[in-house]
Amino acid sequence: MSLRAEGSFDVKNTPLAADETTAGTGIGRFALDKQYHGDLEATAKGLMLGCGNPADGTAGYVALEQVEGTLAGLAGSFAVQHSGTMGHGTLDLKLLIVPGSGTGELAGISGSMSFANDSGKHSYVLDYTLPQP
Repeated sequence: MSLRAEGSFDVKNTPLAADETTAGTGIGRFALDKQYHGDLEATAKGLMLGCGNPADGTAGYVALEQVEGTLAGLAGSFAVQHSGTMGHGTLDLKLLIVPGSGTGELAGISGSMSFANDSGKHSYVLDYTLPQP
């Protein structure tokens, strides 16, 4: 049975120094800190790699974030994998729950997520399934 969670989130992206794998490549590294509100009450920490020129509407990024808290009252954690590109202002974003990453009452979770940004206000929709007890 497919379930849906919706709400808002706050995000802080902090630039990180280049390391031996990104130095001289044009790839930026960022720490992610998030607070999810609504059906998902959780904090998340992650790492994002990005490159391109967002100012002219072309860029790409990948990220992983570890989400910990409660989803519809169930406590645990899971990881989300991001893959996004933007070409001439058109965004193609895929967010998937990493298979096998669920813990606690969220063990076995699977699904996908979508984000929206309306004038700086971020929201999410999480479509997921959990194993039957």
